[in-house]
Amino acid sequence: MDPHHPYDPPKSDKFQGALTSRAYPERTQRKMNRYDGEIRFLDRQIGALFAFLRERGLYDDAVIVIVADHGEQFREHEKQGHGYSLHNVEIHVALLLKAGGRRGEVERTVSITDIFPTILELAGAGPRANHGESLLDPSPQRLAVLSEQVGFSLERGNQKAIVDRRGRKLILGYGEDDWSAVAPETELGTVGMYRSRSDPFEEKPILDLGLEARLRARFYEAYGKVAERRKGRDVPKVTLEEATVERLRMLGYVGE
Repeated sequence: MDPHHPYDPPKSDKFQGALTSRAYPERTQRKMNRYDGEIRFLDRQIGALFAFLRERGLYDDAVIVIVADHGEQFREHEKQGHGYSLHNVEIHVALLLKAGGRRGEVERTVSITDIFPTILELAGAGPRANHGESLLDPSPQRLAVLSEQVGFSLERGNQKAIVDRRGRKLILGYGEDDWSAVAPETELGTVGMYRSRSDPFEEKPILDLGLEARLRARFYEAYGKVAERRKGRDVPKVTLEEATVERLRMLGYVGE
């Protein structure tokens, strides 16, 4: 939780100066420096954990996954923080896997839903019903990755997005109360369409009605398959203690 607002890293981890990749207002840059300091502090703690595993002789055989649940927006799309949109600055996160001495990069678009089937494969377990794909699969079948953002307030609207293997992303927005009920007849407005790899800050929308129609059709097809898997699930009810609910509320995961 360290790289979260309020950004308050140890003094020794604070960054100074401006970025070289993109210009930001001075006030925003100071916030980013503190945020980057939080990441540096977290990185040192992960290093301490790795050192502990090495001391105990556990590191070499360990499967380690490092991933984030979201990024952070610094006014690139008019907001500060996260939970506002499905732009790269909020959903394009690090995903690192250490397992069995493997080396290399996965070039295709992937999702954090791929972690579960990857760990199952590494453990020698059979595949389970899941819309993710193992990162170790040399010939994946999925044509695109889905993302969802559910707003807890009027300011944080509902969005869904699809990103194909080439990194072309279509972000759709809507104001449905029942946000999960998305069918082809649901009215979804286009927030933007981008080449998210060559335009990482997504500042240059693509204006291509043909591509938009194809990505929209692919979105409905992919989302329909995921929704179908959800049907008929026997999900047991869980009663949470009030202290747990309050902690979730403080983190923004439970509405007032």
